[in-house]
Amino acid sequence: MMLRELLYSQDDVLYAYVVDEDGRDLAHTFAAGVPRALKLAHKADPLLPYSAADLSTDKGRVHDIAVPLLNGQIGELHLGLSDTAIRRDVADILKVIVLFSALVLIAGAAVSVGFSRTITKPLMMLAGAAEAFGRGETNRPVAVESNDEI
Repeated sequence: MMLRELLYSQDDVLYAYVVDEDGRDLAHTFAAGVPRALKLAHKADPLLPYSAADLSTDKGRVHDIAVPLLNGQIGELHLGLSDTAIRRDVADILKVIVLFSALVLIAGAAVSVGFSRTITKPLMMLAGAAEAFGRGETNRPVAVESNDEI
């Protein structure tokens, strides 16, 4: 019941099964037992906490995760995760990252344009006054609002 509940509550889980140390089915989410070819396709390594294998099935690519139970002494737990669901989740995360990056880039560009205009405005006013002086407009006042090099 717990395996079926897991299967129905998670979109990316395609199957789950537990076999004993001799390969006999203890629990599974298949209608007619665990397919023999699936059992033979991937065995858990009892020396590792888990192992993973990519399998080609009639439902597409599947990531089979095998976990030995008590170092394989009482069997193995297998979960089949859909490659399609995983790819969809990764694509969704990438969309969020790209959108966030674009927003940060636009905000950064807007701030830098505003900052550069603030910095260069007194220089542009001084340059305009210098050009007017060069044309003979000697009466034009130049407003200096800062106490710096300008």
